[in-house]
Amino acid sequence: MRVDRDFRELFPYPAADSHPGDAHTNPRATTLVAARVTSDEGEMSAAILQLSAGGAQLRVPRLLPPGVEVQLEIDLPNGRVSVSGVVRSAHTDDDGLEGIGVQLVDPSPQVREAIAAHGADQARRRSAATRAAG
Repeated sequence: MRVDRDFRELFPYPAADSHPGDAHTNPRATTLVAARVTSDEGEMSAAILQLSAGGAQLRVPRLLPPGVEVQLEIDLPNGRVSVSGVVRSAHTDDDGLEGIGVQLVDPSPQVREAIAAHGADQARRRSAATRAAG
């Protein structure tokens, strides 16, 4: 799935310090990647705003209630990964945009590695951009 300019305007990047890290053991990457969410309630496209091997924060066109099991197809720059998850939170922000928090369930070592590599790449890019701006 290709992310284009209109997609980025609809789902702006969250502030880099909005979630500096996972409170547990999985550092979160602030990102913007496309995903497909499948559940018993159907399929929908989504934008992942935060991603770690433990979970993800997504912008979605409609909310799914906590407890719903989902399958995520995540389009990382180095390829698509698939992982199961459970919706843990659902919210509508001040701008009326809907989001869900998904806990990833037993991601494979390959999925964990792909997510970690993506997070490291995002951190390098942010660091380079900060140095260039300063």
